[in-house]
Amino acid sequence: MQCAYVSTHTPLRVTRRSGEDFVVLSADDWEGEQETLYVLQDSSLMQQIAESLATHAKGTGYIPNKAQSNEIPLIQVTTNKTFVQNTHESNPACIASLH
Repeated sequence: MQCAYVSTHTPLRVTRRSGEDFVVLSADDWEGEQETLYVLQDSSLMQQIAESLATHAKGTGYIPNKAQSNEIPLIQVTTNKTFVQNTHESNPACIASLH
């Protein structure tokens, strides 16, 4: 049985009775977050992205040929990053897998 939190890429917020809360997320999601932070902290890379967005908006950017386009893998973007409170309604199988 796969945990619904992992299959939907939803971080699981775990509330402890004593101490600070913590968040559990899949290794793939964590790696994606690390990559995003790296890009956001690199001002040169962010400038390149901004320039690319501007040329794309104007329709003046580089247009790859068909062969080049076929080499570019499709990327699924996940935008649902909602934190879920750990309540009595949570899936017990997911909670049990944390122990």
